[in-house]
Amino acid sequence: MNRMWFFLLSALLTCAVGCGLVDEEEQTVKRPRVAVNLPPTPSLAPPEKVELLQDGSYTVAGLIQSEEGFGRGVRVSGQVLEKHSCRDATAGSLCPPSYFILVDSLEVPETQLLVVAPEEVLEGIEEGSQEIVSGLFVQWSRSKWYVRSEGMIEIFPETDAD
Repeated sequence: MNRMWFFLLSALLTCAVGCGLVDEEEQTVKRPRVAVNLPPTPSLAPPEKVELLQDGSYTVAGLIQSEEGFGRGVRVSGQVLEKHSCRDATAGSLCPPSYFILVDSLEVPETQLLVVAPEEVLEGIEEGSQEIVSGLFVQWSRSKWYVRSEGMIEIFPETDAD
């Protein structure tokens, strides 16, 4: 009989503690309230890029993102990031065709456009200058030296039609 009273008493105590008869405030830890001052949520929308300028020429990013396709004549406005010429190459050395690279901004040159041009055109172009070029928008150059999936412009040498 003693065992039965002992079992009944321990079950009653377990139920009292487990059922919440003990004060809950003693069990929780109080934390100080801290004011959180966060900046406003930034916009996650991609920035709008200008495709065509007022003079009708494309921007570099606008041309590459356009959906009109290759094999057409275009005018593009941009700044010259760098240029490469074969005029200074030694005789007999293998040198790729001359080119320069156009970007929308020299500070943030994220989208670059390769422009394959003859030496005569390249002579009048300086690095850092603003240029408007006209040529054929293609994926590979006639010489098959350059291939770019996003496209490039090839400027053809002027021929005399006498």
